[in-house]
Amino acid sequence: MAPMAVEHGVKIWLGSIGGQPAGSELELIEATRKRLNLKFAATQPDTTLDASARLEGSAAAFAFGVVPIVDYIQAAVPVATVMSWTPADLAEHVFAAFRVVATKTRLLKKFEAVSESQRAWRKVEDLLERARHGHVLVAPSLVDGASPPMSSWNAPSPPSPPWWAHRWSVSAALAICSAAIYQGRRVLALGRARLSVAAVAFGFLLGSFVYLFKGPNMLPLVFWSRGELTSADDPDEEEAVSEASRVSEETMLSAAEYDSGALPPPSAPPPTSPS
Repeated sequence: MAPMAVEHGVKIWLGSIGGQPAGSELELIEATRKRLNLKFAATQPDTTLDASARLEGSAAAFAFGVVPIVDYIQAAVPVATVMSWTPADLAEHVFAAFRVVATKTRLLKKFEAVSESQRAWRKVEDLLERARHGHVLVAPSLVDGASPPMSSWNAPSPPSPPWWAHRWSVSAALAICSAAIYQGRRVLALGRARLSVAAVAFGFLLGSFVYLFKGPNMLPLVFWSRGELTSADDPDEEEAVSEASRVSEETMLSAAEYDSGALPPPSAPPPTSPS
C-alpha cells in the first residue's frame, strides 16, 4: 500500500484519540511494518512450538512490533491523557493504529490469533504497559537466530530556518527597503508627495533598528516552512487513501459505540473466545 495513503489514515486515527500529528508519520509506518514483518519463530506455520508457546510468542512479537506506535502516541497525545489510560485502553488505541498501518498487508492475518485469545491479549496489554513506562521490550527469537533490527520512530527535529528568516536578515531587508523608498523621491514632482515618501522611508529605517534589537530571533514558521504536498491523482493512490480512511473511520465508529455500551472494545478479543 502506498505510504502516503497510510499516513493519511494515521492522522485520522490520531485525531480520534485527541492527538496532534507529531511528524515523521511515514517513518512510524515503515518502522512498525519492518518490525512486524520479521520472521519470528512463533509466527511461522512450520514451527515446532506447541500451541501455548506459539501463542505466547506471537503476543510478544506483536507487542515488540507495535512499540513505535506507543512511542508515537506518547509524543502526539498529551501526557496527562496517555497516563490516564488503563492498560486495556492503551492496547485498544495501539491496535486501532495497527489496523491502519497494516491496511492491505498480511499483518492482520499474521497476528489474528493474538487478537482472538484473551490470554494472549492480556500479555500484549502487560507488555505495552511496560513500554509506556520506558521499558525496552526484548524481541522474540527469529527463525534464523539472528538479532532483529531495532527499527523505531523518532520525533522529528525542529526544522532549521533559512538564512533570510533570521533577525539580522530581516532588519537588513527593512533598511534596504528604506533606502529604495527614499530614492523614489527623485521620480516624484510634487513636494508634498516627496515628503510623504521620505517619511515612509524613515519609518522603514526606524523599523529595521527596532526589529534588530527587539524583534524575534527568526520569523514565525508560517513564513518559511513549506507544508507537505500530497497528490492522489494516481487511481491506485486514490483507492489506497479511501481504504485507509475507511479503516480509520470504522475505528472511530467502533470506539464511539463502545463508549455508549453498544459494543465491546474493538481491539479486544471476544469475551468467550478460547485461550
